[in-house]
Amino acid sequence: MSATICDPLGLAVTAAGELYLTDWTDGLVRKIDANGVITTVLGGGTKDVTSGARATDVAISEPHTVALGPDASFYVTLEGDYEVVKVTSDGLVQVVAGGKYSSTVTGDNGPPLSASFQLPRVVYVHADGTTWIADYNGARVRRVKPALPEFPAVKFR
Repeated sequence: MSATICDPLGLAVTAAGELYLTDWTDGLVRKIDANGVITTVLGGGTKDVTSGARATDVAISEPHTVALGPDASFYVTLEGDYEVVKVTSDGLVQVVAGGKYSSTVTGDNGPPLSASFQLPRVVYVHADGTTWIADYNGARVRRVKPALPEFPAVKFR
């Protein structure tokens, strides 16, 4: 069985030589391993994009850029879904920002999941986990800071 690639746009290469690429028209993100084997790692399913969903069970629209995270995850701008998602090393989706279109850009300086995008085109992930997102039609670059780690509850007397 062979895989086809229709409209590759975004590319990212791991230290191990694996290539991640977005296939814009087919609505897929593919991984090509060092032996040339192509597998789908995001998209191809029928479910809505929601946090916690298995990455290959969801249907995505117009993936543009892919970026590697510092924790073996990868991030993708979904132009047609107006959002940016992270796929964890265990293959689960986490919506990072956006998820809705607005004719006026909303959500600056607020929670990233409340932000709207007009055309999220480029994503970059810094080694500290800070995510930068360029909204092409919205004429914005947004920064999403990593969440603070959770701490155990402490009882004070």
